Amino acid sequence: RVLLYAAEDALIQSHEKYRSMVEASLDGMMVLVGGRLTYTNHTLLALLGYSEAEWGLLELDDVVESGEGEHQDITFRVVDSET
Repeated sequence: RVLLYAAEDALIQSHEKYRSMVEASLDGMMVLVGGRLTYTNHTLLALLGYSEAEWGLLELDDVVESGEGEHQDITFRVVDSET
C-alpha cells in the first residue's frame, strides 16, 4: 500500500508540474480527449478570444475551421499520445 500511495503522489505531482508548464507557455495549447475539448491554456483562450466558460461549450469544429475563417493565421498541431 505504501508503494501505491507513493505512485499516486508522484502522478499528482507530475500532473501539477505539466499543468504549470502548459499555463506558463507562450504557445496556445489545448487538450482533446475522445475528440472533445477538455482543456486549454490561457494563451490560446486569449488568441482565440474565448472565455473559459465559452470554451467549455465548444466543439473542435468551432475552433478549427476549414478554409477561410477568423482564426486562419493560427497553426494547429495535433500530438497523438497513443503513438
